[in-house]
Amino acid sequence: MTDPLSLAVAPPPTAPEANFFDQYEEVSFRSCGVPMTLSIWKAKKDAPSLVFYPGTMASPLLYSELLHRLREYGFNVLGIHHISHGNSPRTKKIFTFQDLLQNGKDAVSYALERFTGRVVLAGHSQGGILCLAQAGQDDRLSVAFPFCFLLPDRPEAIEVTRLRCVAPRRERVLQLLTRAAVYMPCFPVAIPMYLDLKRVFAGNYGFSPKNNLRDIRLSYPLAYVASLFSINLDYLTQTGNIKCPVLGMVAENDALFTPQLMRDTLHHIQAPHKELIIMPGGGHMAPISPQGASEYAAVLHERCTALGLFRIL
Repeated sequence: MTDPLSLAVAPPPTAPEANFFDQYEEVSFRSCGVPMTLSIWKAKKDAPSLVFYPGTMASPLLYSELLHRLREYGFNVLGIHHISHGNSPRTKKIFTFQDLLQNGKDAVSYALERFTGRVVLAGHSQGGILCLAQAGQDDRLSVAFPFCFLLPDRPEAIEVTRLRCVAPRRERVLQLLTRAAVYMPCFPVAIPMYLDLKRVFAGNYGFSPKNNLRDIRLSYPLAYVASLFSINLDYLTQTGNIKCPVLGMVAENDALFTPQLMRDTLHHIQAPHKELIIMPGGGHMAPISPQGASEYAAVLHERCTALGLFRIL
């Protein structure tokens, strides 16, 4: 159960228009023993709740257009500000993949306590990995929508990083990374140190984060990066652990999480129903742009309606 600390109703300071963030609020409660914030776009109490994991180092406010559009489709949307991310206090210098995963579980608990509709889980990039990881441990979910995903412990995962040139020596590289994290757990690792920004931004629809970039962390502690690449998600490949449909989504021109990588990963995942939805474009950053936000939100609503998550009046 979550432990609410405070509730404040106000538009985010980065809102381009006041009415764009109508029905917006932020709530803080404890997760992993420290305060964590949720951005909430409210619809109706009995509407489906969509809990959203943002990508690497990001706040859900970077995805404001997508999350607001989902609210317009009738979802109660809960965007996760992971501990020491976004609008959550910087209370932990060192956190792990398991901490961020617990944030998602606690966000689902909050959604179930506050709203009465069924729960949908979604996430982008690193958030897609977390979305999948939670789907294999949480039987409260009705459907999972990972936007871009992989299994970090599988050999092909290194293809997403700058280390793909040393893929044949992957195990040795991971051993060195883990050892370095023991001695320098707080060493700051910026995104360009392990991801190629040209691939991240290739083919985008005109990515324009505006002021929301201030809600992005500048680095991760080395201990977190080591925990991400060493996490064991083998349970996702075993029958019976994922109990909800998994509907993956990826842009056809995503140069980082390529459609072929997504197909290969989905092949190993065991779920009662699994499907890869190929989106028309926008590259890896498609869900953040206005056009991509519109396309992704429409697909999510269509699929959730087909699954019976919305009541027909």
